[in-house]
Amino acid sequence: MQETNIPDKKTVSNTGQTTSDASSIKMSAYLSEPASILGRLSLRAWSLLIFVAFPIIASAFYLVFVASDRYAATSGFSIRGADSSPSLDGLGTLTGLASAASVTSDSYIIIEYIESLDFLLELDRRVDLRRVYSDPGVDRLSRLKAEASNEEFLKYWKKRNKISFDTTSGIIVLETQSFSANHSKLIAEAATILIQELVNSLSAKARQDALSFADTEVLLAEQNIREAMTKILEFQENEESISPPVTAQLDMQLLSALESRLVDLRARLSAVRNRLDADAPSVVSIRGQIRALEREVAIKRAGLTNSGASGDQGRAVAQQLITYESLQLDKQFAEQQYASALQALEYARREANRQQRYLAFFSSPTVAEEPAYPKVIISLLTISLMTFGMWAIGLLLIYSVRDHLS
Repeated sequence: MQETNIPDKKTVSNTGQTTSDASSIKMSAYLSEPASILGRLSLRAWSLLIFVAFPIIASAFYLVFVASDRYAATSGFSIRGADSSPSLDGLGTLTGLASAASVTSDSYIIIEYIESLDFLLELDRRVDLRRVYSDPGVDRLSRLKAEASNEEFLKYWKKRNKISFDTTSGIIVLETQSFSANHSKLIAEAATILIQELVNSLSAKARQDALSFADTEVLLAEQNIREAMTKILEFQENEESISPPVTAQLDMQLLSALESRLVDLRARLSAVRNRLDADAPSVVSIRGQIRALEREVAIKRAGLTNSGASGDQGRAVAQQLITYESLQLDKQFAEQQYASALQALEYARREANRQQRYLAFFSSPTVAEEPAYPKVIISLLTISLMTFGMWAIGLLLIYSVRDHLS
């Protein structure tokens, strides 16, 4: 009995030892399995985890739990004018919009102005942009640095706001972003006011440029008329004659009357000379009258033709007429020039009114009910494609170099 029991105990003991060893081996194999799995991971798997999976997970965590919500307000407008000429394109014929060729330059001016530092600083003065964008409550990656320079501020502004321009229709859409819905609407409203002021300023400047030349021509024509009138007045004062043509006509009538009288006296002298002696009183009297009339006629003729024989008559009437007519011709030319300048000014004024530009708004900013940014799904898809593409390219380069070396 004893001999048979001893081996049984040993067997039980050995069996128990064998079962315990198997359990410990199984447990150690189970515990060491993850380490062996990690050890068996290839370079490709590690790189995929580090360069693709981890950035996607980190980006998702940031976009969902950390990134501050940004609200957007949109305003749409276009430049229109009173120009109703047939130079409008197809859309302009239907909507009244100026053709693309006429509004494109003005639209690009507005776009450049929106992206300029002057516009940003004035907008900051009105709606306190810098304080809101650099609020400590905004996440670090989304907010503006408190000590940011104007150049950095401008870069932040361009990154946070979007401008689109349709060259066919001339429509400009401005999207402004902020970290509150009310403030984004306030930014959009202030921006549209600044743009309206710019358009009005450009329109007034263009009108002033268009009218300045015409106004200058009118002033010059008025000055020419005044100078011509002044010369005529000085001539009349110097010559003591209101109207030399009238004076010349009166002198001609007087000369004609004197010559007629002289002809009559000569006829009488011929008639009495046949009946009376040469020394008769009547003959002598007639001869004296004839001599007096001849002197008077000579003086009048000299006054009408030249000043050499007129003595006290001043300049000859003919010379006065020439000078006076020249002055009158200058006056008439100045009056015609003045009339033409007035017509040109009126035409320039009509053209300036016809080419006036103003902003036509078809979309006004409103308070957003939901944040527009960040776009989590689109951002994650973009990050995933970028990281996976860069990882794939890098892996291909590594394998290419390895194959080349081997």
